[in-house]
This record gives sequence, structure tokens and C-alpha cells, in this order.
Amino acid sequence: MKLYSYIIAFDTGLAPNPFWDELTLNVCKPKIRQSASIDDWIIGTGSKNVKTKNGSAKDYSGKLVFAMKVTKKMTMQNYDQYCIENKKKKIAFIDRKDWKRIVGDSIYDFSYGDIPRLRKVLHKEKDKPRDLSGKYTLLSTNFYYFGENAIPIPKEFDSIIKKEQGHLLIRDSETIENFENWLTKKYEANKLYREPQLQWQINKGLTGEYEILCDI
Repeated sequence: MKLYSYIIAFDTGLAPNPFWDELTLNVCKPKIRQSASIDDWIIGTGSKNVKTKNGSAKDYSGKLVFAMKVTKKMTMQNYDQYCIENKKKKIAFIDRKDWKRIVGDSIYDFSYGDIPRLRKVLHKEKDKPRDLSGKYTLLSTNFYYFGENAIPIPKEFDSIIKKEQGHLLIRDSETIENFENWLTKKYEANKLYREPQLQWQINKGLTGEYEILCDI
């Protein structure tokens, strides 16, 4: 079991997507999507300057935005088919009545063959090489999503908090087990405690095409 940690600067509900009873990571973070395995933990901690709706900045640094224990891993092509058959609401779609449909992370349509077409909702063609280089989708039915209510992480786990871009890989089993015990005993799994920090940008973008930035 390993733990991957990174700073999630763009918490919009796209990457990861915590909706429809399963947290998924299908775009952005290609290196993590390639190398993470079932039973690994992935955590996203907050950024220092997160823009709020009123234009001010909020400091989420060092706080836990989400944690997922990988319960399934599949190719992006298989994930597209999985969504068609089981999770249609995760297929990106402009829905002015339900903004969660807009941040659906199944944004690549593989029905045309091995080279998928982009469902042009949140990403653009220039994002395609990075997204597709991840090759895989990570899914979890054992997740914790705090969003704009990101929680403090106890100081004993300072070593798992990433301080800059990229990701941190933790292999120490004792540290991971202690973190897992703290999280699972204190908080309820598979619950959305609050909306994404940048959800307001999705509503604002309903007037036309727009792009959501990725954590790399």
C-alpha cells in the first residue's frame, strides 16, 4: 500500500469528481493515474490562495480537501464504457439545471476508436496529450470529500503533506496505517461534506465555453 499526496489548486469537482456515489480521477494528474494501484491512498491538500466568489483569497494550505482509497482501476477507454453503462451522469454535459453534469469527468469519447474525441465542455484539445498520457482512471467507493470545508491534518502527519507542485509518494506502511486509522475513525466515508472550492466558477461559466485548469 502506498500513499500519493499533492496540492489540489483547482478544486472544481472535475478532478477528482466526487459525485454520483463514486469518486473518480479520470483527467489531470497523469503520473498518479498511471502508477497508483488498488488499495493505495491518494490525498489532495489545499492551496494557499484560492479565489473566492467575492474576489478575495482563502488559505487552504495544509488542509485535507479529499482522500480516496483506490477500489478500482481501469483504462480510460473502459471508463468511458463504464460511464455509458453505469454512470451516465459522469459524462460531461452542459446542463443548466444541474452544474454537477458539467463537471462530469468522462470527457473523452472512445466510440470512434483508440483515438478518442473530446467532449468539449471543460478541457480543450491542448489538454488532450496530458490527460491521455495518464492511460488509466482511478475509482473509489471509499472516499472522503471535504471541498470548501477542508479539514486540518494533525501535525503528526506533516510528512505526507506536499509543499509544491507534483506529488509526494509515501511508502512507509506505519505512517499510512496511522493516517488511515485517524481518518476513518473520525469521519464518515463516501460523504460530500461541502461543495468544491471553485464551484462558483462553474456557474459563472454557464454563459459559454470555458476551460478548467488542471493540477499537474
